[in-house]
Amino acid sequence: MQFRDWEKELLERIEKRDVVIGILGLGYVGLPLALAFAEHFKTIGYDVDESKIEMLIKGKSYLSYIDDSEVVKAVKTRRLHPTHDPQVLSEADFFIITVPTPLRQDKR
Repeated sequence: MQFRDWEKELLERIEKRDVVIGILGLGYVGLPLALAFAEHFKTIGYDVDESKIEMLIKGKSYLSYIDDSEVVKAVKTRRLHPTHDPQVLSEADFFIITVPTPLRQDKR
């Protein structure tokens, strides 16, 4: 398999753990995923729900199966940057979208 220069550079950055992951949606899928990525990469956790972001910034989990200590560790080490500001997303190299499904009221 032959890689282009930008692909090689990206692979090197991934190996060095020098990429930023953007997680869009911090619900029951997004928050655990963001915490998992934050163990290895700088991760931006984005959600439109400002109350979720405020809780995370304060080191509090809003999901019963995630302990506050996990949130504190990720936020305090600055590996997880929770935000509701879409401008911050420009720093991300990758995006993972974890928004609710179905997207429409007719269940589609």
